[in-house]
Amino acid sequence: MVRAPQRVDDIARFRLGRVRVDKVPVRRMRTLTKYGAGSKARLHEPRKTATMPAVTRSSEAEAIDDALDLFALPA
Repeated sequence: MVRAPQRVDDIARFRLGRVRVDKVPVRRMRTLTKYGAGSKARLHEPRKTATMPAVTRSSEAEAIDDALDLFALPA
């Protein structure tokens, strides 16, 4: 249970949540996340710059959801 909040902090340290992506369509963000998380290929600019915030934001949201699920469990 201690590791879940630590995981959120570790991901948040990248500070990519500050990058404005509100003009990027949700579907495009999902595509970038899926491609970036599953790709082992070396990415070239500008795809690398676009993929990193998408993957990091997705990972951060997933870590927060996991942490909240732990706190919601009955004692």
